[in-house]
Amino acid sequence: MQIILSKGKASNIAYGLFTNKCKIMNMITIKVNDISMSIQVGSTILSILQIQFPDKKEFNGIAVAVNEVVIPKKQWHTYQLQEHDNILIIIAAQGG
Repeated sequence: MQIILSKGKASNIAYGLFTNKCKIMNMITIKVNDISMSIQVGSTILSILQIQFPDKKEFNGIAVAVNEVVIPKKQWHTYQLQEHDNILIIIAAQGG
């Protein structure tokens, strides 16, 4: 069993541990930048960003859309994701 993390990195999880967690927690499936992942029911946009970018403390220069609707940053900590939501994370980059 694998869970896909940011930038296509995969993390192996022991099958027994994963299935036991699923029995304890209600899980839903979402897509983040076209990659499917299972998350706990009640997860927010902010919790997904913390999973995708564990080294970031602030999320400046990032835009998030859920099902093609941009969600304001002030709602990220309360916006709960639903089964089959499609999340698009866009990061601003400088350059020329």
